[in-house]
Amino acid sequence: MTGPSAPSATDPEGAAGESVPAVPAAPAGQLTHRQKRERQGFRDIALSALILGLGIWAVAAIADRHPKPAPQAVDISVPVQDFVAAASYPPLVPAAAPRGWTATSVRRGQPADPANPTLHIGWVTAHRTYAALEETGGDRTAWLAQQLPQGRSAGGAEQIGGVSWEQWRDAHGAPALVSTVGNRTVVLNGGATGADLAALAGALTVGR
Repeated sequence: MTGPSAPSATDPEGAAGESVPAVPAAPAGQLTHRQKRERQGFRDIALSALILGLGIWAVAAIADRHPKPAPQAVDISVPVQDFVAAASYPPLVPAAAPRGWTATSVRRGQPADPANPTLHIGWVTAHRTYAALEETGGDRTAWLAQQLPQGRSAGGAEQIGGVSWEQWRDAHGAPALVSTVGNRTVVLNGGATGADLAALAGALTVGR
């Protein structure tokens, strides 16, 4: 008698008809290896974005700590003297700027009437805001329309240094001061606070 024959090497069933065990599937509720890799990739991207954002914030914070460059000062003395000499009325000009202010612009305009020049002086205040003096010997209504377009009177007035100043608001609601004496109309504006404009008004004197 012969014993049972050995299973053939090509027999997929193996010995005695047994099947080759299959790779078990992932249990229900558990992630496959591919899903785990995808989630890990999303986490890596989110972490990289977070690190990049923190880096940008840190650079901006460090840069903000550095002091900003001081405004470039200009000498207003000669243009102011020329303006006083040319004006046919007693002009208001700064005797000295308030403490901590820096004059950054000055311009003397020459309208059609040489006796009524205009004067512009701009300052950066100690609070790093902007204040300006705008003066003319011409028409008040036209000057206010030019310097305070869509501005409006706030309905009050105050005496500063012996000069009466009307309280105004510009188109954005920022304070302004207006003084008219004879042919002279002076506008103080620029976005500075009311206190800074009052300080500027107190620094003005009649030019000689």
